[in-house]
Amino acid sequence: MRGIFELPVEFSGLSATDKIQSLRSSMKQSGANLLIISALDEIAWTFNIRGNDVECNPVAIAYSVITDKQSILFTDAVKISRELHDYLDSQNIITAEYSKISDYLNSLKPETTILFDGNKVNYNLRKAIPADCRVIEAPSPVALLKSIKNEIEIEGFRNVMIKDGVALVRFMMWA
Repeated sequence: MRGIFELPVEFSGLSATDKIQSLRSSMKQSGANLLIISALDEIAWTFNIRGNDVECNPVAIAYSVITDKQSILFTDAVKISRELHDYLDSQNIITAEYSKISDYLNSLKPETTILFDGNKVNYNLRKAIPADCRVIEAPSPVALLKSIKNEIEIEGFRNVMIKDGVALVRFMMWA
């Protein structure tokens, strides 16, 4: 069975709540009150979750919407264990069925200003946004925040590089 699991803060360095707060600050600077995230790696980073939906990639099939008051993870409910539900609840993250994102976007009020990366949002999501909503297409604020590594992430990279170097040397000795 495919599932989603939490990446503990001891490996990520920041809680999902902290990351979402940073995204809300970026949204406010852009004049947006809703952010659509559709890139799977960005969703995984934002919510400190991992999955096994895509071979050789630790991501889960999902969409996300962040507003000034809510964080919603749209994914298949069967992938959410009791433990993950408790974790998401502790981070004030609401879950919704994957197929309901278009309905959610269709129901947005005209005064909604939506921020999304036009290079990452698919046609169906773009089409679901009501015409009377204001749209801001800009590079993803998640990608920018994700690119700035904290001390725990840097230490994780160092450890991985050491293990990779050891594995490479062992392979060369074997060959």
